[in-house]
Amino acid sequence: MMSNAWIHDNSPPLASRLELDYDALADAVAEAVTLVPDGVHPIMSDGDAGAYAETAKVLKGVAARVEAARKSEKASILEAGRTVDSFFASLSAALTPLISGLVAAISTWQHQKLAEERRAQAAEAERLRKEAELFEEDAPPAPAPVVAKDAGRVVAASGTMASASVRWVGVVVDPDKLPRPFLMPNLAAIDAAIKGGVRDIPGVEIREVVRTSIRGG
Repeated sequence: MMSNAWIHDNSPPLASRLELDYDALADAVAEAVTLVPDGVHPIMSDGDAGAYAETAKVLKGVAARVEAARKSEKASILEAGRTVDSFFASLSAALTPLISGLVAAISTWQHQKLAEERRAQAAEAERLRKEAELFEEDAPPAPAPVVAKDAGRVVAASGTMASASVRWVGVVVDPDKLPRPFLMPNLAAIDAAIKGGVRDIPGVEIREVVRTSIRGG
């Protein structure tokens, strides 16, 4: 819910206040944009490159002013946000571990119910199979899989319900046995090697990239 505190202190909404406070900065941005009226085109000569460098220098200066203003405005908001987070975190601190514990206990119970339902189903299927074998009848069809949401459902006396669902997760227990498609390249090690002068790594295309830095003259 948005605060209406601005109504009581005669301050305009934030967006309107920013427009008023930074109208000169907005004008500077609009003026800077006119320096590139037709978009950026490929450079055909050193003269073009020099002109682009001058233009980029001006635009970067305006962009730096925009970023400085953004940081200045946001500093107080971030500090207020940290204060709000800290206050409510202190309230949640006593609740979170209890909630986690309760949910974990329910999940364990639901897992047990699901396992018991599956064991009972398997035992019944085996009984029917043996019975069919004894009377030389066709084997009965395989039972439908146990539905987790049904087998694990917990309903309190008040009507509060704890539902259950199943998802499969993978836990790496032996990294050396992982198939190649599941191995992740060590990008940090690759970057470090290239910075150290390595220019030939199997499976890696090492490219030369030009980085441009604009400085004042």
